[in-house]
Amino acid sequence: MGLEEELQSTNTELRFITLELMKIAERRKTSFREIAKEYVQNVHFMQRTVEENIKSSQETNHPESISD
Repeated sequence: MGLEEELQSTNTELRFITLELMKIAERRKTSFREIAKEYVQNVHFMQRTVEENIKSSQETNHPESISD
């Protein structure tokens, strides 16, 4: 996939996410900004969780030292 196609795909995904966040903001009767902030915090939480699980899995499957 070329850069132009990737950008088009990314823009499509961002539009979809934006519309969904707008729907949530309307349902909760709060601002889009607040919902977007919550979304970004959740994304960061998920990213850290995945990274920690990968690291934990690598340590479990490939111990750095073997004890006698």
